[in-house]
Amino acid sequence: MRTLDNELSKLLVECAFAAVNNNLFRQAEILYSRLPDCELDSSMLMICQAVILFGMKKDAQAIKLLESSPLIEARAVEALLGQSVDINPDDYQEQEPAVELIRLLSDR
Repeated sequence: MRTLDNELSKLLVECAFAAVNNNLFRQAEILYSRLPDCELDSSMLMICQAVILFGMKKDAQAIKLLESSPLIEARAVEALLGQSVDINPDDYQEQEPAVELIRLLSDR
């Protein structure tokens, strides 16, 4: 398989997100299977895969992927999935959207 260029990768991820948002699970599965061909770093790829799995009601698989990602965005998706998230605020900028999302979800 060849690696998809950046713009095509972005389009494929957006289409996969749209598919799960519209309950097009068969199409989401097909797009999900092509994500490894995208031009994304491995940590961001895991987050995109986890969001799609979450949308397809495969929470356990999504959580398993997120556990190995060091990115703050992974912690934000874990919070969306109802997982408890402990972050050291000194490691991140206060205004980062992912940090704000985690705080908002933890206040619920």
